[in-house]
Amino acid sequence: MIWLDGWLVDRSGVMLKSVTVLSKAFGGITLLAALTVWHGCGADRQSASSFHVYSTVDTSRAAIGDVVRFQVWAKGVGERRISFPPMTADDRDIQVAEGRELEGDNSGDFGMEFEVTFWDTGRFELPAYAVNVLNKGNDSVDYAITMDPVVVTVESVVTDAQPSLRDIKAPVPIPLILPYRIILSVAAMIFLLGFLVWIWRKRVAEKREVPELQIPSRPPREVARERLRDLREKNLDIREAVKEFYAELSHIVREYIEHQFFIRAMEMTTSEIEMVKDLFLLECEDVDLMLDVLKRADLAKFACFQHEKVRCRRDLGTISEFINKTRAHLSLVKNGVTEVEAL
Repeated sequence: MIWLDGWLVDRSGVMLKSVTVLSKAFGGITLLAALTVWHGCGADRQSASSFHVYSTVDTSRAAIGDVVRFQVWAKGVGERRISFPPMTADDRDIQVAEGRELEGDNSGDFGMEFEVTFWDTGRFELPAYAVNVLNKGNDSVDYAITMDPVVVTVESVVTDAQPSLRDIKAPVPIPLILPYRIILSVAAMIFLLGFLVWIWRKRVAEKREVPELQIPSRPPREVARERLRDLREKNLDIREAVKEFYAELSHIVREYIEHQFFIRAMEMTTSEIEMVKDLFLLECEDVDLMLDVLKRADLAKFACFQHEKVRCRRDLGTISEFINKTRAHLSLVKNGVTEVEAL
């Protein structure tokens, strides 16, 4: 080993003295830093685990009717069981609302907030609030931590030294509020209903057929006599001819009654015609003879009853006489002529 500029150096070129000095200095610095960190952490743990209770208000000066928020906090609760009792005030000018639970930033921080309203001016002192610490085995109170009273000054909203009453303001006019939606809905419903009624009436008017007034070109008596003359020439020797004869005879009588007396005989049965026989301006015997012919015609048409040829000719004469008597009676009534002259 040799000395070189104050350093001890062996033959391998290693500086032994400098290494020893530097190692001792580094060890001292490390020990000092460890002590500092340990002290700080211990202080933090002690601060986090310390249990304390305090109260705050958001303002110490308020006006009548303002809401002052009174908060009570319990920090570092840990395993302790605490309870916040309701806050009461003996002063009738102080109104305390129901409390609201609060949660702090740390898991062991709990709080309670009460809204306090003052209804008079002056200096008010909120009563001392106590937080109860409960026993671990039951809900009984182990001990209570009471905080100092909080003073709040309530000022008047009137700043004038000699206030005077102001005039009563005029009532605010209420704007006219029209239910436009309801009005439009009702109007649309009325319009739709009217449109449906118009369509319905239009369809009914289109379907309604005005009956045409049929005025016979010749008197009903002449038409009936002409058809009776054609019927006399019909051959009744054939079996089916009797049925056709009575069908044609029944049609002639019913058509004559309908056009002469305005009775819808074409659509009526013989029984129905018999029920309205009083409408004929004839004697009952003449009407009954005509009805007997219609009944025999019904037997021939619907029951295929074969009447004798003599009976057919006799019924044809009965209907011809019925038509003549009808004309004679109407002429007697309308024109004032005698029955002999009409015939």
